[in-house]
Formats: sequence, C-alpha cells, structure tokens
Amino acid sequence: METQWPLVIFTLCLCLAGGLLFMQSLMALLGKGSAKFQKMAAIVNIAVIVIGGIAVFFHLQHWERIFNGFGHITSGITHELIMVVLALAALIIFLVLLKKGELPKWAAILGMVVAVVLVFVTANSYNMAARPAWNNFAWYLNIFADAYLMGAFGAWALAGIIDDESCAWNGKQSIFAAIAKAVAVVIYAINIATVKFASVGHYFDPTQPTKPVVETGSYISRMLSGDLALAFWLGVVIIGIVVPLILAWLKRGKDAKDAEYFAIAAVLCAIVGAICFRTIFFALGSSVFLFY
Repeated sequence: METQWPLVIFTLCLCLAGGLLFMQSLMALLGKGSAKFQKMAAIVNIAVIVIGGIAVFFHLQHWERIFNGFGHITSGITHELIMVVLALAALIIFLVLLKKGELPKWAAILGMVVAVVLVFVTANSYNMAARPAWNNFAWYLNIFADAYLMGAFGAWALAGIIDDESCAWNGKQSIFAAIAKAVAVVIYAINIATVKFASVGHYFDPTQPTKPVVETGSYISRMLSGDLALAFWLGVVIIGIVVPLILAWLKRGKDAKDAEYFAIAAVLCAIVGAICFRTIFFALGSSVFLFY
C-alpha cells in the first residue's frame, strides 16, 4: 500500500483544526487574545476543515459510496463525520458569539472538548489490530502532539500576522509544544522497536507460505536507517521539531512585530514535519499489507 495522500492531508487538516480550536478556546478561557484573533482563528479553522473534508473524497475511486458507511455508527468514517460537523458547528457558534463581544467561558470549554474528541477520533480511525505498526498507544500520543504543535505554532503565527498582544504567550506555548512532540516521537520510536508481527497470530505469509514474513526489526530499522530515515531525521526531527523549537526559543516573549516571520516559518516547518510523520506511518503499515 503506497502513501495515501488524501488521507495524509485529511488527518493533517483535522489535527491542525483540532489543535488550533483547542488553543483559541484555551486562550478565551484564560482571557488572552482579542476578538479579532478569535475571528481570524475561527475562519482559518473552518477553511482547514473544509480542505480536509474535500481531500478525503479523493481517497475513493467511487466517492459516492462513502455515504454507505455513514449508516454504520461504529464506522470510523462516521465518527469522523460527526466530529467534523460538531467542530464546524462550534466554530460557527464562536463567530456568532464574537459579533456580540468576547467568547463566554462555556463556549471556550465546549471548544476544548470538541477539539480533544476530534483529534482522538482522527487517531482512533487508524488503530487496527491487523497492522502491528499502527496498533499502539504511541500513535495516539503523536497525533495529539501534532495537534498541539500545529495548533500552538498556528496560533503564534496568526497572532503575529494580526499584531495581537497574545503573540508572546503563544510563542512560549510553542516551545512547550515542540518539546512535547519530541517526547512523543521518542516514545513512538521505542514502541515501534518492540512491535512483534507474531502478536497478531501469523508466522508466515498466507498467500506465499514458502516465503518468510517481514522481519520484525524492519519497522524500526526502516525508520532510523533504512528507506524512511531521510523522512524521519530530516523531515520529522529536524524540520518538524528542531527548527520550530529554535525559532520559538529565539523569539520567546517577543511581540508580534519581532516574531511574525519567525512564527510563519515555524508553523510551515511543523506542517512539513507532520506530513513526513504520516508518510512514515503509512509506509510502516504497508509492510504487512499483503497479509491482511
């Protein structure tokens, strides 16, 4: 199974939307960020969700059949649809309330809850026991870390663009987010190194019984020193974590005028790193594609 780019974009957009929704809701709860910032964040969030929703249809050869899946409440795609609708509804409520003034605390709490559940549902849709490299808690940690990373840096960039007073606060949050992502990546690497193909009940390829199964050690070796090493070390680690962390550290506590371009560069790097992580995720899952 090759990298499913429509799904890469879809999960990326939902994580970015969830992270940004959580950050703007947290800021509203703490009394940080102007109404102008909240409106800008809500509009950007709606656009991101719409882009992700459009992208997912390109994953299917017969996209109209996606509606058949919505009839099953246990389906992952149904859960994603429900959360996308709820997230859009929350953001529309935000825009309506912002016309009357600042967001009330109940709306901020609602936004935070919706954001957390949205990110969880996004991760849970890919947790399949048939794919050992996907069926682990570290995947959830990384999806939440991605959401925090892109949400924090996205909020920092928006605050810089509109010259909002919350820019310095968002810059500091971005440092914490980059550290959290680094920890999540380390945990993911350790977890992948312990994945055993035998844990799902097969010791040979059922379609080609004379050939051995994929080496269980290939999961971690592909990521650290094999064909996925460039995407991991350069994309995920350096561009996705180290560069944004350095940019956030250099401009910590600075106002919008000083940090604007650094924040924009940092969020773009965070997005590139998140994309690289997803390509690795799909590649690791494809190593047992023929068996299931």
